Amino acid sequence: MKLRKFVEVWKKLRETTSKKEKIQILKETLRKASLPEKIALVKILGERVAPSITHLPPPVPVFFKEELTLEELVTTLEGMKKTAKRTEREKIVGELLYRMNREEREFFLHLLSGEPECGVREGMLLEALGEVYGKKKEEMEEVFLREGTLERVILYLEGKGGEVLFSPLKPMLASSLHSFEEIPFLEFYVEYKIDGIRAQVHSDGKRVKIFSRNLRDITGEFPELHSLFTGKGEFILDGEIFIPRITFQELMRKDKEKTHTIRIFDIIYFNGEMLDKRELRERRKMLEALFPELVIPYVLTRKKEDAERFFKQALKEGFEGVMIKDPHSFYIPGRRGSHWLKIKRLYTVDLVVIGAEWGHGRRKKWLSNYYLACWDEERKRLLHLGKTFKGLSDEEFEVMTQRLLSMVVKDEGWRVWVQPGVVCEVEFEELQRSPKYDSGYALRFARIKRIREDKEIWEADTIKEVLSVSGFWDRSTGTSSDRKSTSEG
Repeated sequence: MKLRKFVEVWKKLRETTSKKEKIQILKETLRKASLPEKIALVKILGERVAPSITHLPPPVPVFFKEELTLEELVTTLEGMKKTAKRTEREKIVGELLYRMNREEREFFLHLLSGEPECGVREGMLLEALGEVYGKKKEEMEEVFLREGTLERVILYLEGKGGEVLFSPLKPMLASSLHSFEEIPFLEFYVEYKIDGIRAQVHSDGKRVKIFSRNLRDITGEFPELHSLFTGKGEFILDGEIFIPRITFQELMRKDKEKTHTIRIFDIIYFNGEMLDKRELRERRKMLEALFPELVIPYVLTRKKEDAERFFKQALKEGFEGVMIKDPHSFYIPGRRGSHWLKIKRLYTVDLVVIGAEWGHGRRKKWLSNYYLACWDEERKRLLHLGKTFKGLSDEEFEVMTQRLLSMVVKDEGWRVWVQPGVVCEVEFEELQRSPKYDSGYALRFARIKRIREDKEIWEADTIKEVLSVSGFWDRSTGTSSDRKSTSEG
């Protein structure tokens, strides 16, 4: 599929806010597409295929200027993710830009910013594929939960997939809980929540493979763990790889001197049987019989006071919080429901809004994705820390939009940069290193708690204060700042 043809589809998707119309556009496009074109289309719209680019280079002339196809773009972007050098990535981006027309470049810039921004979600792609292949919505959802990715769903529907062992499943996810009083279960498991790398372990008794949360094969990164899982039959386990008192971002860094450990909290498959429809209580018993030394620390209780005590113990031991789980819950791959709940330490800082993007779908009429910044240590320059669209009501979106439009210093169409003037109290779960922003850091899971009308912009926090509040682990000194928590408990 020529990229220019796909961009025409992308523009149609952006022009409508109707979910029904978007699915119809997707269905018509997928129906005409070849198998490689279908796979490229669902990847570009349903996955994050573009790597992070901190500097947009100018177009770089190439010896040939054949018209780009969508498949070539996806393949190139996936290859870029394996290219560590920034200069190499920027050279590839420059060559791609040289081969694009103005509308293709517009799409590409949106893609490099994080997502296609056309309001298409996995569920819409799944529904469109179901209509193309003549499958009911419920059947498609079951296939997707089992197969894990839209590409594998397509291959399954084409009769080219369906294996369980060594084919990673999307992990079951947890919803957030802000108070122990909100726990909805009469009896529940409370277990440590580890700030590590989500790991799905597959073994046939001899071979071992480990997959990450986004289904990437990370087996080769943790050779010291393989021997823990041989000779125990065929299974799929769910767990977390970590080093005590090291954050997820530090853990992801390449460092051969580290010794990793793993804790397991679920078993999904054993000796030919999928266990997803068995209750957690039963799965936990099987897990303890197979790997008693690797099961994550937990308690089973009916008392919320026990959960709160366990939470404090988890924090004291360097973990990021606790999970609350229903003993009767099934394992539902890829779903974030109410059967698994998480309570984490949250941090709060005051940041300045320096820009905003126009929303999509229901938020299309508002500037609703806000760029947030803190001061440098001398309070002379604002440093970008990321963006968020979470926290405000529709009424607040409307007020904020009108306010920011009166402060615009640069209008890029889909995004505006504004004169600093709005201070927000921002709640977030973690700070991570990021070359994408000039602060060198990015907020994870940030949401605006409230607009600080009582504060001037010079009263917003500095980067040093943000680092201190979040207790960010300093690799150079091997120490961590004192943390200030806003969580219950």
